[in-house]
Amino acid sequence: MNDPLPIKQIFLEGIKMPFANHKELIRLGWPYACLMLSSSFVADETGSIVLIITYLAIFYITGILGIVGCHRVFLLPKKVVNETLTFRWSPRETKFLFCMLAVSILAFFISMPFLTVIFNIIDFELINGEDYQIFFEIILTISFIPISYIISRFSLIFPDTAVGNNRTLLWAWNISSGYSFKLFILIGVLPLTTEYMFELIENFVDTTYILSFIKSALWLMVMVIEICFLSLSYKWIVSKQDKSDCNPEMLT
Repeated sequence: MNDPLPIKQIFLEGIKMPFANHKELIRLGWPYACLMLSSSFVADETGSIVLIITYLAIFYITGILGIVGCHRVFLLPKKVVNETLTFRWSPRETKFLFCMLAVSILAFFISMPFLTVIFNIIDFELINGEDYQIFFEIILTISFIPISYIISRFSLIFPDTAVGNNRTLLWAWNISSGYSFKLFILIGVLPLTTEYMFELIENFVDTTYILSFIKSALWLMVMVIEICFLSLSYKWIVSKQDKSDCNPEMLT
């Protein structure tokens, strides 16, 4: 039987570590952070489809660079982190991109039966006015629970890829089997809660540039904390499975 994932310890350490490593996180993540903070302005001011597509491509590329960089900050020795360039692209980032696409597609198709049942059972025509919008968003948030669970089961592939390993999605699914619920709590609950909170706020407050900027800034903080939660969970689970071969502290 697997030892229980120390969720409290990971939570507390995951809150502190980003602040302790803020210089390296900023160095590796500033391109994505700048694009994310400016996203609401770009969406309204850019009329060209070509420019929007170019912006989105750069946005996702810098996002991958930033996420991989964060995992490396939280998992690898400082010497290796210092050698990680802000602008880089290697087979590691390419695999990370394909893993993200694969997990997204799998999560969508695996959760489709659940989503279909939910939206067929509920008769939205019986709900009118503002209540309809609020109720719909609550149901939509709930419907993302199975997607978040599936993503949390596969999620260990991301820190594993970021530190330079070449394992598979099947490995990630199998190694997370004894920790699925606590991984979901650590990785799924905070983003769902954050998104639901902003959806409620936007129902009662007009969306402005300031609100969009605050939302983007908060999401950046949540993302970094979630990446830290995932890195620490990965480190603990892998060390329990194979202390000699899979300790991320030994990876370069």
